[in-house]
Amino acid sequence: MRLPLSACLAVLLASPCLAQVPAAKPTTRPLADAPVLQRALDANTVAFPATSVPTRLQLPAGVRTATLQVPRTDPDVARKLRHLAAWGLNVPASALRPSFWLAPQVPYLADGDASFQVAARQRYIVGYTASERFPRGWVEAYGRNEADLRFVLSNVPASPRRWLLLECPAEGSRTYTVTYWAANAPGAQPRRVAIARTGLTQTMADPRVRTLIEPSASAAIDIQVHGMDSPEGEWRFGGCEITPFEP
Repeated sequence: MRLPLSACLAVLLASPCLAQVPAAKPTTRPLADAPVLQRALDANTVAFPATSVPTRLQLPAGVRTATLQVPRTDPDVARKLRHLAAWGLNVPASALRPSFWLAPQVPYLADGDASFQVAARQRYIVGYTASERFPRGWVEAYGRNEADLRFVLSNVPASPRRWLLLECPAEGSRTYTVTYWAANAPGAQPRRVAIARTGLTQTMADPRVRTLIEPSASAAIDIQVHGMDSPEGEWRFGGCEITPFEP
């Protein structure tokens, strides 16, 4: 007796050999090294394309330039003098000159020479809204090594008698390096500030990367800041407050 076609199909579908064939699964590609910018972007955040060459930030339309000189308050002065003393520099408060920022809200000084620049291999995002942790905005990007992500403070004024205290809000990386060299000097050898130097580590109560830059014979220097070992590959940087002083 010949079975109808429908009955034959039912027998084939119920056979054990066919039942053991697993369902097809979509193929996936590992993305361990891909950037994952998961933070919610606020309305005052702008995304920029990637470039391996340092690019000067520009204020978008509608964002007002922050005050260039940060008012000095007693707690700020006491904090700075305390950190200078940790480096062995006991100076009076009168030695501190007015500080200035190079950061997303203040991407360049009034004269237009000094500027805040970003070099990232992946897309990066810029937040111009100030917060307690990042009082002059922030940049977030993906980078596990110096070639992936660099922040450059270009053409920072310097002099043979003037020291510079850098205080840079940052989060996401455990250690940082700060490198500086004479501006507009292609043959200049970068000087790397040792990671172990007091002040380059952060605390939750005071999440700023600090370092001290010695006087320079050059009229301007370039400073580069890089996070060394971000666990997730992403980190935020809020620019730097720079306080000149002459002991």
